[in-house]
Order: sequence, then C-alpha cells, then structure tokens
Amino acid sequence: MDYASFYEPIASNTAPVASPAMFARFAIPGYCKVIDLLKRHRVPLRILCTTGGNLTALLPSLIEAGINGLWISNIRGAGMEYAMLRRRFGPEIALIGGIDAGALAQDAAAVHDAVAQAVPLLDGGRYLPCLDDRPRSNVPLAHYCPYRRLLGQIARLS
Repeated sequence: MDYASFYEPIASNTAPVASPAMFARFAIPGYCKVIDLLKRHRVPLRILCTTGGNLTALLPSLIEAGINGLWISNIRGAGMEYAMLRRRFGPEIALIGGIDAGALAQDAAAVHDAVAQAVPLLDGGRYLPCLDDRPRSNVPLAHYCPYRRLLGQIARLS
C-alpha cells in the first residue's frame, strides 16, 4: 500500500470546531493507533483530507502523530493556502490539490494565475498539483481546456 487517507471534517472556515487541546486529548490517541499500524506495514504516505475548513491550529498535533500529507478542498474560503502551509511546515508535508477550482469559472487569466500560484510548490517536491474541488457546472470547457494544457506543460517541464 502506497498511502492511507484520513478524512476529518472538523473545522469551519475560520477555525476547528474543537480546541487543539480537546483534539489532542480525544482524537490524537485514535490517530496514533492507526498511524502506528500503518508504519508497521510500511505505508509511507498518510494523508489528511478535509473540506473547506481551517484546521491550521490542529496541524502540529496531526503532524506529530504521523500525518505527512494534506489534501484540502476549497482552500481559498478556509484560508488554507498551500504556499503558506509549505512555508510553515516545510517540504516534509506532501500536498495534493491547492489549485483554486473557482478560478475556472472566471476567465483565462484567472485560470493561468491559479495554476501559476501552485507551480512554485513543485520546486520543494512532494506536491501533486490539481484542483481543490471538482469543476462545477458553471465552468466552461473553454476554461477547463487551458487549465489541463497548463498542467500538461508543467508535467513535461518537471
């Protein structure tokens, strides 16, 4: 097994719904049991997936417990920009996603900017660029196609 993913919808747009102390006391022991099992079975990547919540205050205890990857949906509304997470937690944390899917509903310039913001994360490694949400029905094909072309160009350069 190459990875395991955890899903934790425990935060609103502004903060976790449980304090870091409560989370450490009640949730982290369970995480540690599962993560220890994954480590014994040599599962190298343990990803926390979450949707639209700012769980920055919980990340130190999750990382200490052994979470080493993040895949956060709807990052813009939650204030969970990946460049900030990379600066704070370093390249040891793998990142998946982080490209604002809402940009695809705007225009070609917004699509280009959203992808361009993610590109520097590739330099640190351990980053898989993709949308932070699925494309919605308001995304024209004329915006989605350039997004895919940009990702293809990035892949060829990497």
